[in-house]
Amino acid sequence: IIWMLTEKCKELEAQLEEHLKMQSLLAKVKKSNGSLFQQNLLLREELSILKEELSQKLAKEHDQMKLLHSEQQRRLNAERLLKYTAQGLKEVLT
Repeated sequence: IIWMLTEKCKELEAQLEEHLKMQSLLAKVKKSNGSLFQQNLLLREELSILKEELSQKLAKEHDQMKLLHSEQQRRLNAERLLKYTAQGLKEVLT
C-alpha cells in the first residue's frame, strides 16, 4: 500500500509540475498576446494614417496633372495664335 501511495504521490507531483509549467506558459502567451494586440492597434493606426496621406498625395497629383494639361493646352493655343499672327503679318507685309 505504501508503495502504491508513493507511486500515486509521484504521479500527482509530476502532474502538478506539468500543470505549473502550463500555467507559466499560458501567462507568457497571454502577455505576448497583449503585446501583439497593442502592436496590432498601433500598426492599424499607422496604416490608417498612411492611407490618408496616400489619398491626399493622389488627389494632389491629380490636381497637378489637370493643371499641367491645362497649361499644355494654353501653350498650344498660344503657339497656334503666334503662328496665325505671323502668317497674317507676313501676308500684310508682302
